[in-house]
Amino acid sequence: MKEKGFSLIEVLLSILLLSIGIIAIISAYSSYIQANNKSKVYTIELALTRDKMEECMADANPSSSTATITYENMGEGYTFVVGTQVEETYALYPDTTPVYNIEVWAYKISKGSKNKGVRLIALREK
Repeated sequence: MKEKGFSLIEVLLSILLLSIGIIAIISAYSSYIQANNKSKVYTIELALTRDKMEECMADANPSSSTATITYENMGEGYTFVVGTQVEETYALYPDTTPVYNIEVWAYKISKGSKNKGVRLIALREK
């Protein structure tokens, strides 16, 4: 007479396959969270550099500076360094109109990782 039900080996094998699937889903979700966080930081860095570049382009006499900005968003605090370097130079030839070489950068301050950040460079007539 044959008994109905599953054997112990079948139950263990199904638990093993189910746990492998759950681990894969958790791993994919973790990667998604990290990529989303990197994207959020990059977007903030880009917005900070664009704002600072617009400020320098509108200023009659832009100057070099560095500032630390704390950005709070939905309970998450990020600290960024935003800097500008302005040099008066000549575009192509010494006898032409002098221009400002404006370089703006922003990066997130973080412990134990390299700060790549965003850097923008522009020329503007004096």
